[in-house]
Amino acid sequence: MKHYILFPIFLLFYVQIIAQITFDISEFEFGQDSIVSMSVGDPDNNLKDDIFVTLNGKNLVYKLQNGTNGFTKTVYLSKDEPEIFKIVSLNGGDDIVYTEKGKSNINIMYGKDEYYAEKRFLGSLELDSSILIKSIGSVNPEEYIFSNILLYAVDQNNTFHIYTISASSFNGIAPYFQNSVATDFSPGKSCGYYFDNRFSRIFIPDQSNGKLKAMVKNWNINPVTPIDENLEVIDSKLEKPVACLTVLSKEKDDVMFVLDATKSAIYKYYIKENYRREEFILELDNPSQIAAGFIDDNDLIDVLILDRNKLWLVTDLHEARSGVSQTLLVEESVPIKNLTVFDFNKDGFADIVYNLQGGNTIKVLKNDLISSVSDEKNDLWVIKPNPTNEFIHIDGDFDDLRIYDIKGNDVKCIIENNTIIFEAMLKGQYIMRICNKGQCKSKLFLIE
Repeated sequence: MKHYILFPIFLLFYVQIIAQITFDISEFEFGQDSIVSMSVGDPDNNLKDDIFVTLNGKNLVYKLQNGTNGFTKTVYLSKDEPEIFKIVSLNGGDDIVYTEKGKSNINIMYGKDEYYAEKRFLGSLELDSSILIKSIGSVNPEEYIFSNILLYAVDQNNTFHIYTISASSFNGIAPYFQNSVATDFSPGKSCGYYFDNRFSRIFIPDQSNGKLKAMVKNWNINPVTPIDENLEVIDSKLEKPVACLTVLSKEKDDVMFVLDATKSAIYKYYIKENYRREEFILELDNPSQIAAGFIDDNDLIDVLILDRNKLWLVTDLHEARSGVSQTLLVEESVPIKNLTVFDFNKDGFADIVYNLQGGNTIKVLKNDLISSVSDEKNDLWVIKPNPTNEFIHIDGDFDDLRIYDIKGNDVKCIIENNTIIFEAMLKGQYIMRICNKGQCKSKLFLIE
């Protein structure tokens, strides 16, 4: 493993940030075959998210097993022909969804838990035999509504095939509704959001016509209600929107970012304010993907933009009210693909994973900032009990405290006399960002 301060090829320097951010960079090669797709999930249920990789011409899924001493490469899944093509973890969790090259079926597998062995095969969702799948993805509309997930596949004709997936308390998953919505445009990378009136929307960038559209799911009637085939137009004044991203934070400040490739801009929409829009012009050549995570040493979510062979960091865009600045984070000699931003070691700071176009190597950039801005031996705050199931008490003074799930979504809680009371929170890992007089720290805790 190499330890880098990213300069000048990997550049991380900000005027307003006290500590310089460093990364531990690891590289993992996969023979002579180029990487097709990559995903993140925890099917072995060890509370450490692994990386899954599929290769061109192979019928294998490799796993970078996330352990105490870093990642270890293993073969996760092997199948007969045809080759495995695309893979995602269902809603970033512990179940795996994959497609096979040249076929129209979507395959779902259980992850490992206390009831089932790892890699228990659930079955296939069959489309028409003549339909070839171009991409797959999933959106969790709301964790507290039936624990349902919307799984979608986009075929070569740009038709969305929507499945309502029931995720039971036994970690079982089962599809119980399907409908298809045809589009006459080339869709960009979609994102989703659940509204308090029990509606979900899958937001879809319409690259062909310069619009942002949405598919609407009504949960008020019953879980099997179809998605409305009449797409809602959210914004018709874009040029070439290629990707969107929803970020949940303050109760009235949930936002969505849309990346416009032609204008080299990010549009920020305030979801609960009837999509009030702000525009931020950037200096980009060919932006194609947007991601988010806690990169620097404050408690504001940062945005990363993939721009061919470069990764740009736009800090604190979620809180921006006027102009923003961009920083070159990574520059490679060839285009970057399959960008993933995730907090693999659960220290509160996002790590970065990507591969290069046509290449056979995964690069894992572990954000090492926490070691340069905190001192474990002189901890200002002690939280207990941890794990917990109802509350956490904090020993130490603080003037700001926020709770996030592992995806960076803000979680509501009640604070009384240095005690945090959790209401209706699901089991799992959470991150506490605690500050006092400008000094901040991230702490990981578990709800059982």
